[in-house]
Amino acid sequence: MHNSTVVTSMKDEAPYIIEWVAYHRALGFDRIVILANDCTDGTHEILSRMNDMGVITYIENKVPLGAKPHSRALKIANQSDEVKSADFVMVLDADEFLVVKQKPHTLDVLIKEMTKRSADMMVIPWRIFGSSKRVNFKDQPVIERFTCSMSVSGLPKAGVKTLFRQSDDTRLAIHFPKPLMKGGKAITDPKKSLWIDAGGKKIDSGKLTWNGGKNKIHRDFAEVAHFMIKSLDEYLLKIFRGDGLMNSNRHGIDYWRNGDHNTESDLIVSDMCPGFEAEYDKLSADPELASLHQQAVAMRLKRVRKILTNPSVKELRDILKRSTQGSLKKSDVKRSRDLVTEMSPPPVPEVIMDGPIPHSTLLSITAPGLADSSDIAHRVFKGARSNATMFSPEKDFAKRPITNLVKGLERAQKGNRTKSLSARWFHNYARALPQDGWPLDEEILVVITRDSPSIMEQFPTYVTRSKSKYVDKNHGGRPPLRKVLSGKETPEDLEALIADGTIEDPRLKLSKYLSAEPKAIVLNLDHPEDVAATLNRIEESKGPSGPVVATLLRGVLSNSLPTETAPSPAPSAEEAVPITPARTRPVKRVTTQPLRMHWFQRNGGNSAGNFGDELGPMVVRHLTNKEVAWAPAGQCDLASIGSILSQVSRAAQKSKRKTPLLIWGSGLIEEDATPLHSSLSVLAVRGKKTRSTLGLDPDMPLGDPGIFASDLVPAAAKKYRWGIVPHYSQRNSSNIRALGRSDDCIIIDPTDSVENVLKKISSCAAIMSSSLHGLIVADSYNIPCLWLNIPSHKSHEFKFADYCSGLGRELFSEVSLEQAENALLLDPPVEPHFVDASIKEQLSKALIL
Repeated sequence: MHNSTVVTSMKDEAPYIIEWVAYHRALGFDRIVILANDCTDGTHEILSRMNDMGVITYIENKVPLGAKPHSRALKIANQSDEVKSADFVMVLDADEFLVVKQKPHTLDVLIKEMTKRSADMMVIPWRIFGSSKRVNFKDQPVIERFTCSMSVSGLPKAGVKTLFRQSDDTRLAIHFPKPLMKGGKAITDPKKSLWIDAGGKKIDSGKLTWNGGKNKIHRDFAEVAHFMIKSLDEYLLKIFRGDGLMNSNRHGIDYWRNGDHNTESDLIVSDMCPGFEAEYDKLSADPELASLHQQAVAMRLKRVRKILTNPSVKELRDILKRSTQGSLKKSDVKRSRDLVTEMSPPPVPEVIMDGPIPHSTLLSITAPGLADSSDIAHRVFKGARSNATMFSPEKDFAKRPITNLVKGLERAQKGNRTKSLSARWFHNYARALPQDGWPLDEEILVVITRDSPSIMEQFPTYVTRSKSKYVDKNHGGRPPLRKVLSGKETPEDLEALIADGTIEDPRLKLSKYLSAEPKAIVLNLDHPEDVAATLNRIEESKGPSGPVVATLLRGVLSNSLPTETAPSPAPSAEEAVPITPARTRPVKRVTTQPLRMHWFQRNGGNSAGNFGDELGPMVVRHLTNKEVAWAPAGQCDLASIGSILSQVSRAAQKSKRKTPLLIWGSGLIEEDATPLHSSLSVLAVRGKKTRSTLGLDPDMPLGDPGIFASDLVPAAAKKYRWGIVPHYSQRNSSNIRALGRSDDCIIIDPTDSVENVLKKISSCAAIMSSSLHGLIVADSYNIPCLWLNIPSHKSHEFKFADYCSGLGRELFSEVSLEQAENALLLDPPVEPHFVDASIKEQLSKALIL
């Protein structure tokens, strides 16, 4: 005997709750878990009553700033006993109904089909239902009122949901479960699970996206009925707030037309669940629940009457009605979009919390290379408790910076404090840089260090004691530090390892970091008098939290400072930050000439550049502080970015090149195993596919230089809901331009300047791109993205998969041009990918010129 759980997340769904719960109970789900947030229409009260009746498990989803309600709901549900102890689980939205098409139309049918095939996952496609040409809201079950839907001949792609066997190695997600991650890697390989569709056919999970991806999803056994819009008045209730303004400017004629599918009536949902009426009547027999339902219905009807007093709303309603009737005119479309613009609320600054907001300071601390670095970090953690400070290690802080800062602000506000101090400890110089949207007034960056001789003495011990993962990883073609150093090495041993390129010089690394961070406060523990003076300056000049920061650091560093009190002589520049450290590899020449670099130029440089290619020299210039000049492939010193590796190799062969030509971050255009010319010295390539195809060193660093985009141009304030980045060859396509007709969507010209393209991409809440670098830049700015899969050249898919393999990220969720318009009407069905700082670090280290 098995038990099953269905999970959903709601906001203001009061009139529909009894129906949804009754239906899925009748279908055979043993337990129903519902989370709801920010409800004002009686949803909370109805769910609370059902919870008291033992019908459902209700969890109120209190969403902090910066968190996504749906994602947070699933994270909470994933930890519930109802999910953890279930045999089978499914995630559905409140406007989705699982329909079992085979008799007796219960969940057991699907579970038996899965068991027969030893399947772990059954992927079930949407069927989108339209308005059935209904205008008015009515207190009658949705599954009885709406019987017209999209045509499913030809197995169209329209979104999927998944019934799956519960496992401790997976987590809930909107469309299908995702593997739990540990150390950036999946605990178990999803491909080891058997995935089938709702026709019993095996599917490739590696090619699965929110709408099925490259899999053809059959629907013999089941479908998910998706009632996106319902009746015209219900659609208006969905898109308008109580004050008559629209919830967003993405709704209107375009959303309505893409959701109003009335082509077929071959699936009547109410006929597919024989026990529904009895279950509905049973729940409605509870007097308190019935009363709450009637109150919710009355509130809906009142809201309809109120919003229809607005002439603009009535005009939009008439246009939408004509659309359903098939009498829409071209002028109606334009007018509806104008009405949407007029009635959309102006952008307003987001309110973090009620009442006075405390001054927000973030203290960021690192102590690289010191033997007692871990001890200092632990003392920061302990000291934070007694200094009213929120402490997080960087790996936790970087996942949710806004949420972490807001928690500190809320605690400060609750304690009637006028200032909030948050602290984080980061390793290996890798920290998330403050962004415009963070609730932050000031960052205080502190680097704790010692003189050069002390660093050389302590570095081996630091490596053996460090809890940071980077000491266990390869860097720039070098072996992991923990494998090289035992902790017993002398400074002379270290110098030798630096000279032969086995390890990077920790003094040089410190020097580079301090040069890049001129505002960093350096506390050199070999000079306690200087430390004391610096802490005094922090106390006096670093804003409202300065005194707390100084007090915290004094307590933290008291055990690390020398016991003598006599002033120490100030270090020489060479001791504190070496100017000429031992080189990690021989340098070819010393010259003031620009670095000769090759990247793709359109029409030989006679046309406007493609931003993805022009991004390469900007990244190299940023990381090396060298001037860069374009050079032909056979005459350059360095080739980087783009699928130009084979081209550069052929050019080197043609010119019979003898001198080394460095390759950094480039990749193949297709799976071509032709050996590279002997002159090519490969520092890093774009991804695993390029690396394995060419048989390169399996420890070679991976990554596309585009992941450094957010380091070049600060993120802009969010302005658009969607940004569309076409491949440069598709930028003038009328089909592409048609996608950008909504006011909350922008078409981003890939031949614009790199700075402008990056600013525009970062100003979008989500990106849809047929350009690989449009997606890479979205990753850099932590923006959700969809791959608009329009072929631009032969084997064009190779480079997309290559990039993803280099980051260890899932393949991009993709949409076709035909699906794009519908996808733009919805919120992005994917989470942003956070680029691992260690990947950027390894790629940066590999660029040694």
